Amino acid sequence: MFKVKIDGLEGVLKKVEKYDKALGEGVINVLSEGAENIAANARARAPKGRTKRLANSIIADTSQPYRKSVSVFAPHAPFVEFGTGSRVFDSPFQFTPAMKEYAMDFFVSGKGRMPAAPFLFPAYTAEIIQIRNRLRKLFFDI
Repeated sequence: MFKVKIDGLEGVLKKVEKYDKALGEGVINVLSEGAENIAANARARAPKGRTKRLANSIIADTSQPYRKSVSVFAPHAPFVEFGTGSRVFDSPFQFTPAMKEYAMDFFVSGKGRMPAAPFLFPAYTAEIIQIRNRLRKLFFDI
């Protein structure tokens, strides 16, 4: 399974929820919306092929209050995202060092020639800015 998690500040956010239930619910809603948006954007960006297997395997899990995740269950997902062999990271999308380190979890042989066709990390990168903006607005509009 290939996954991006949106989490952090879990303990702080639980204290915020105790302090102000409406604020806590607002944070949960922002994070849930962000996870759903990442999944939808990733599905739109994913190469479709004949079966649309990759796009159809992208799921947002918003069941836990402060821990949201977007998972891609198609086994070939990381190879599409990062590329293979000499074509790893061969894409206009700029992978961060942390993303490149994560990609090594899926390293097999260094063979292959499929260029990267990033879909999940670009969706995450675009949405995380919006999540931060919505959280700032939530905190400052109180």
